[in-house]
Amino acid sequence: MRFKGPFFFSIIAVAFLIGAAYYPSPNNAEKEVVLMQTILSGLNQLHYRPQAIDDDFSGKLYDLFVERLDGGKRWMTQEDFDQLKKYRLQLDDDANIGSFEFFDLATKLLSARIDETEAYYKEFLSEPFDFTKDEAIELDGEKKEYASSSKELREYWRKSMKYETLVRLNNKLKEQKELEEGEEKKSYDVLEKEAREAVKETYDDWYQRISKRRRSDYMSDYLNTMTNIFDPHTGYYEPKDKENFDIGMSGTLEGIGARLQTDGDYTKVVSIVPGGPAWKQKSLEENDLIMKVTQGDESNIEAVDVTGFRIDDVVKLIRGKKGTKVTLSVKKVDGTIEDITITRDVVQLDESYARSVILDLPGKADKIGYIKLPRFYADFNRRGGRSCAQDVADELEKLQATGVNGVVLDLRNNGGGSLRDVVRMSGLFIEEGP
Repeated sequence: MRFKGPFFFSIIAVAFLIGAAYYPSPNNAEKEVVLMQTILSGLNQLHYRPQAIDDDFSGKLYDLFVERLDGGKRWMTQEDFDQLKKYRLQLDDDANIGSFEFFDLATKLLSARIDETEAYYKEFLSEPFDFTKDEAIELDGEKKEYASSSKELREYWRKSMKYETLVRLNNKLKEQKELEEGEEKKSYDVLEKEAREAVKETYDDWYQRISKRRRSDYMSDYLNTMTNIFDPHTGYYEPKDKENFDIGMSGTLEGIGARLQTDGDYTKVVSIVPGGPAWKQKSLEENDLIMKVTQGDESNIEAVDVTGFRIDDVVKLIRGKKGTKVTLSVKKVDGTIEDITITRDVVQLDESYARSVILDLPGKADKIGYIKLPRFYADFNRRGGRSCAQDVADELEKLQATGVNGVVLDLRNNGGGSLRDVVRMSGLFIEEGP
């Protein structure tokens, strides 16, 4: 039994290689079918609680996916769900024959409603609201019902935009009252307009991010709903998510050592990792806007304009194998454009690792050690890679050498991680027991 998992997935890998040699590359639809059926087949062979792919499974999958499709009840209407109901006990059959008819319709309806509501919020925020009218809106998602129709959905968005504007306007009016004598005060009309503009800016940014979602993102949601039917902790990672998971678990990556975030249509550098390649190169700085990315440093290699790209696509271009080069065309704070070539290397995210100090407690004779462990990390991809169990053992040894009387192990905000290392680490604190 111990070799069942690796053996099963090895067979699949061999089958793909043989297929690749004798048949044309499959299209995306064929890949999705293979992926879905491989996940279900693999889980039913390897999971501790297999699930029959039948009407009961279909009903659970439908209910959970529909609940997650629009959990905030902002977009979908009851009319939309009425179109989806007929698929409730059909999803097991669709999985067996490789059909995504339900998924395609659900995402089509959702996308249409997102486009519809984008027009709503822009319309309602373009004119001042009348706050003298007595109105109410339900904000609790569990109590709120889906809009019955487009008309009701439109009315919900009008009230929602009015409410969000009112909250911001109320805060601005409070700030006005606290102004010192002589400080310039703004009129109510100006404050109301600023409040609407602030709400619009928030929603513009949100809808811009939504617009960059791809079919693969929605497919990942659907496949994760499938795996969650087996148990809440079984999930599917698409390749970029798996890469980010490995980075989070190991605290290492191969790249330039810069943290990025989306800033409108651009990708902005928000910080440089100390000790990383960008830090050593010294030219890349916080608040630089990345305009173009070029692989290597040869003059004949074409640069990729990344304006408007999703941040994960920009990150994918910038990361790469140790020793390879990447050139970033960045716009500096002063408006100048500069090309910066950086040689990629292994980057250690030190804030991910265990660290210890000796606490200075005024008036206390006891010497207390303190260990901060942000996550139960482990490098599963490198033999001899870092593990939290070994690092905590090393920190304990350092503290014991200084003669501490006790140790505080801080696990606040620790999101979990490697169970293997948790078990190993327990032995550092518990002398006897399982």
